[in-house]
Amino acid sequence: MSDGGHAPGSTDFDGSEWLTLPAVARHFGVSTHTIRRWIHDGRLPAEKRVGRFGEQFFVPSAALERARDPAPEPERGAPWGGPGPGRQLIGRRAEFDRLRAALHAAIEGRGGVVLVAGDAGVGKTVLVEALGYVAIATGVQVMGARCFELDGTPPYGPWLEMFRPDRAPPDLPVPAPALSVKDALEAVAGRRKLHDQVLSFLVELSRHRPVLLLLGDMHWADEESIHLVRHIGRQIRRRPILIVVTYRHVELRPDEPLYRLLPHVLRETEAERITLREWDRDDVAELVTARYQLSAADQDRLVTFLLNSSEGNPFFINELLQSLEDEAVLRLTDEGWILGELSGVRVPPLLRQLIDERLERLAPEARHLLQAAAVIGEEIPIDVWQAVTEVSDEALADVIEQALAVRVMVEMPQDPVLRFRHKLFRQSLYEHMILLRRRSWHRRIAEVLAAEANPDPDVVARHFSEAGDPRAAEWLIASGRRAAGAFALAVTAARFEKALAILEGDDQRQRERAWLLCELAEAYRFTDPQRAIAYLDTAQRIADELGDEGLQTVIPYCKARVRTLEARNAFAELRESWRGIEGLPESTRHVLAGSPLAYAVSRATYAQVLAHYGAYGPALEHAERFLEESPSADPREQGTAYFAIGLANAGLARPSEARAAFDRARTFFRQTETYHMVGATYDWELDLVLQVYYPDRVEERRRLLDDAARAWRHSVFGALVPPDSFPTMIDSLLLEGRWEEARASATAFLSANAQPLGMRRILADLDRRQGDTARAWARIAEALPDGPDTEPPLSHFPYGLRLIGVAAELALDDGDLDWARRWILALERWLEWSGIVVGRAAPDHLWARYYAAQGDLDRAWQHQREGLRRASNPRQPLAMLTAHRTLARLATLRRDFPTARQHLAGAERLATSFEAPYALALVQVTHAELLLASGRGHEAGGLLAAARATAEELGAKPLLAVIDHLEPRPTAVPGGLSAREIEVLRLVAEGLTDAEVAERLSISPRTVGGHLQSIYNKLGISSRTAATSFAHKFGLVR
Repeated sequence: MSDGGHAPGSTDFDGSEWLTLPAVARHFGVSTHTIRRWIHDGRLPAEKRVGRFGEQFFVPSAALERARDPAPEPERGAPWGGPGPGRQLIGRRAEFDRLRAALHAAIEGRGGVVLVAGDAGVGKTVLVEALGYVAIATGVQVMGARCFELDGTPPYGPWLEMFRPDRAPPDLPVPAPALSVKDALEAVAGRRKLHDQVLSFLVELSRHRPVLLLLGDMHWADEESIHLVRHIGRQIRRRPILIVVTYRHVELRPDEPLYRLLPHVLRETEAERITLREWDRDDVAELVTARYQLSAADQDRLVTFLLNSSEGNPFFINELLQSLEDEAVLRLTDEGWILGELSGVRVPPLLRQLIDERLERLAPEARHLLQAAAVIGEEIPIDVWQAVTEVSDEALADVIEQALAVRVMVEMPQDPVLRFRHKLFRQSLYEHMILLRRRSWHRRIAEVLAAEANPDPDVVARHFSEAGDPRAAEWLIASGRRAAGAFALAVTAARFEKALAILEGDDQRQRERAWLLCELAEAYRFTDPQRAIAYLDTAQRIADELGDEGLQTVIPYCKARVRTLEARNAFAELRESWRGIEGLPESTRHVLAGSPLAYAVSRATYAQVLAHYGAYGPALEHAERFLEESPSADPREQGTAYFAIGLANAGLARPSEARAAFDRARTFFRQTETYHMVGATYDWELDLVLQVYYPDRVEERRRLLDDAARAWRHSVFGALVPPDSFPTMIDSLLLEGRWEEARASATAFLSANAQPLGMRRILADLDRRQGDTARAWARIAEALPDGPDTEPPLSHFPYGLRLIGVAAELALDDGDLDWARRWILALERWLEWSGIVVGRAAPDHLWARYYAAQGDLDRAWQHQREGLRRASNPRQPLAMLTAHRTLARLATLRRDFPTARQHLAGAERLATSFEAPYALALVQVTHAELLLASGRGHEAGGLLAAARATAEELGAKPLLAVIDHLEPRPTAVPGGLSAREIEVLRLVAEGLTDAEVAERLSISPRTVGGHLQSIYNKLGISSRTAATSFAHKFGLVR
């Protein structure tokens, strides 16, 4: 009989067995301290007998029925999945009040997220369990789960645990199927569908009662679980749902998902963060006072001892007290609690030693089996433990009783599962095994788990990996492919790289290794193209050594696909390698089935790449052929085909057909949760359709921008760039005059290597508009190193066209007409190559500027008239605006003022309909030029002032220079002050503050400050007082 609950061989005359204090404590559901008090108070009979741990108190079992059973005091901790009364909340009252306030807010419909941070053993679980107990008492539905070591946690690990069917609330909605069925994760092809299922379930559950979700140890959470917290946290601010997350902030490492994603969680969910500190002396004294009635001197000794030995860690302190009791240094006598001599007590400097001492109390055979449990993991299913160790029910029960008696393990309620009371118990058991024994256990566990009906590849892979068993490779690959199906690229890459390390030394598996390198390159294609190419180069060497024609065919195509994201002209390489892909034998396609490469070599994917290169005719042909030949293909491939059709129709000036195709593509991409592609369809629809053909539909544009932002947040790029830095937004930000936001977003995307050609185009255009021509030319050189001799095409073809247009504008701005001519000819060459219709008016505008600079106004007029015709059929309002404005300027130069006014009216109508301040400022300047040229210069002041205010806000220095040239300057004012600087100086001299000056002139206080500094520099002064004196001296004050 185990001594975990009984004295060995001891039965009283009335048939009673003698029970240890832990066994009695479990019977009543209280602590051993309470049992000692009951013995001291005479509530329970007990006597000291010799047990395995020396002389101990034992209680006769018959006394349990006769003993009074008062309401149990709060126990030291309740299982996470079903919080019970928590421990005494010493030193945590303020934190608990904050949690309780958040819970009450959630009950009232104002949900949210609370992050509880702290070191191991500091009391996070105790605090959260106490909240759970309060929540249950007030009718809240409480659900919870913990995370375990990252390598062993599958995608959505804690959520899978939380929504297990056997934990479903009775008579309430059924949990989200994607997280309540063991294999359901494989059926969900992506992130958003699963997120929405979980959110829908929680919302439905919250209609019955408020909901509290407890997520523990999220420092070990996988990336997908954290994304799910982000998604739900953003949606529950007006719901009766509270999420409480605990994590160890001190131990977070840069390679862990929470380290990278925590700023996003805090910002997006507006989470409240609570950080738990270690206990101070007052806290420890409160604990000692509550548990023991010691003399003042003894209490002071004990508190000092505990603080010096524990560094204030609550778990350490509780374990130290338990150790002192077990060693009878702190003991209960008839006279009360007595504290013995502490100076002679060997107190371990680290808790590890203390835990080791606890484990030493177990019998050797028990420690042996507990080592197997430690290898299994934080939670130990009893059936797995027994299958691994191959022991009888009785033998395993004996070990469990011992582990419970010495408080190494706890039982999970209603589950045949145990867990270690603290992670350090498991860690100590694990690390004290020799490597050979650890590997042996890992191998045996992996074999047992792999033989189950539906094994989890993540868990099996971990155990085979730790065993050093090459069978880990196949399970790592299976795990990586499952993650790839959900577009969890970071998990995919990590699993594949571990599998590669295993395959590398096996000469018999080099073909498998080469294919895996290709799959790994697909995982890095978006986030690290250079690494993807390096992996493909290695695969190519293996393929050549093996003479494998399938690999030799697929690898060049994969390389060309990667290079399309590097803003390189890989079109010829892509087209040539595709010929080989079309001829792939069925045996090779069978090898690719189920892997990310199957999608890569799809005709639909090829059509999309062609469309990005501007080969719109071939793209349409391949996409339509795919849909005709494969009507029941994978939804992601169908979405890709429709995406290609949308791109092609947009480029060929068929906006209605393009929008229909983009919308169809989104339907399929949402089915498969390919949310970066949902974002891409919005991106291109906004860029090539809405802003080209319908820029005056402002509300529709903003609605699509909101939809796009949501899609990008759920995509692979959501964690790579700051919130709201999405490509769809940037051109709209430019149009709406939010240039600094546009610059920040484009810079963020460029730093993440996302759409480098497009981002450089945006930044170069901004640099030009703000007068930084050197930086603009540098960006152009980075993207187009061969300058105007760059041959088409580049991927994201429209971006290349626009960048060439920016280069031509820059050359014209500089007055370098030969250089401008070469860029304009390059633009025409690119347009001719593609057959694209959008943007055909751009060369005409550039030629008009070119010939006007030469003084040939007639040829300039002819080109711009042709440009207006192209921009009007089909109707492209932004291009029409540019054409009308340019024709108005040319007509003014030709002294044809009626025609100038006619085109100016058209330009003004268009500019005001877009809500585009910079475009409107250009029109205002053109209008002012007309008024000045036609003898009505006195009417131009208001137009120039309005244009100046816009230019100053945007930092548009070239436009400011034009305005300065047009505005009359007071000749009596020295110092070279501009007209606007004179206005600012006059108002400052009248006593207005910067804010009042800004309001009067419709500019920002920051701009006022800039003008003042310029005034000080020009006049050689340094104060407002000196500036005021200057204004009075020269009669500027009215």
